[in-house]
Amino acid sequence: MATDMDSYLNTFVEAQGYLNFASFGPVSSRVMEEKNRLESLAAMGMPGAQDELNKSKPAVLKSLANLSGFDQSAISLVNNTSGGLLQVALGLRGGELLVSRGEFPANLYPWRRAAALQRLRCREIGEPGVAVTPQLIAAHLTPQVSAVAVSAVDFRTGYRVDLSAIREVIGDRLLIVDGIQGFGITTMDWTQADALVVGGQKWLRCGWNTGFIALSSRGLERIAPVISNWAGVIDPYDYDGLEHPSLPGAEAFGITNLSPVALGGFAAGLALVEQAGVANIEQRIQQKVAGFVRDAQEHNLNLLSDVRPGKHAGIVVVDGAGYDTAALQARLSQHGFTVTLHQGGRIRVSIHATTRAESLSQLAALLGERM
Repeated sequence: MATDMDSYLNTFVEAQGYLNFASFGPVSSRVMEEKNRLESLAAMGMPGAQDELNKSKPAVLKSLANLSGFDQSAISLVNNTSGGLLQVALGLRGGELLVSRGEFPANLYPWRRAAALQRLRCREIGEPGVAVTPQLIAAHLTPQVSAVAVSAVDFRTGYRVDLSAIREVIGDRLLIVDGIQGFGITTMDWTQADALVVGGQKWLRCGWNTGFIALSSRGLERIAPVISNWAGVIDPYDYDGLEHPSLPGAEAFGITNLSPVALGGFAAGLALVEQAGVANIEQRIQQKVAGFVRDAQEHNLNLLSDVRPGKHAGIVVVDGAGYDTAALQARLSQHGFTVTLHQGGRIRVSIHATTRAESLSQLAALLGERM
């Protein structure tokens, strides 16, 4: 008898050697079918088409509330993580923000831009590849620090931060979390964040132009909807030429109507995650990671990720020192493998619930040839 996890797994058809979910996640057949349905509906332009196209947003908000722990009224939909973080950054006013200089650029430039506009001061700590621990943050806290920005999962190493411990260390300061590398595949307490920003195109596997910001009561109080537009105000369709008051809650961050096709795909993808269960997806990923670690050890590969239980998500990095990068890339492609080769000799392998154990064994053997 098929389980919910079986149903989840059977909707994906990516190549067996695809191991690049930290870059983007191939979508399911259900996401594709819903997007195609909505595209066809829009192409026909029949009466009532617009109403049907606009039905997905409530389902998206309901699913995001269930998965994140935030109330629907605290969630605003955005096109991507980069745009959401920029909205948060320019909505801050005063104080100093701490962020690791090892963050993905999407979680660095918004704070730099906000500092250039003198909306806040930005202090960059740590180094690329160095884990952002509660201890590291505590060592740099001063009375002037009003906010801390972190990634839930480090894009370089797969290191998973302890949000609860960081919250305990920073107290009442704002905690801003880039959750794109962990949301939907890790059972974390996302409500520890005051601003959680996530794009849906990677591990959620919902396609591009999908994402959200979720704000705590503290976040709603201290982050202003500076980057917002007509979709973030009361009575937006009353075209009277006057400035309307902002909507309550996170809706005040609305900019415009998002693509109904993208939202339809978002709703379908989120429903799949809910159906399978994040804990089940996480458990399967951890099993696959553990298998790859064993295979890597058998082939004497040096792993640069901390793969202890609870310390990582789906990313495992292999030391690429000594490889001819161009030859390795060509050979991996020849054998049907897609991974990320980072600068500095790092081979990033991103493992999802749909990844096959035999593919991981084959990859380990291939890397063991030391090209």
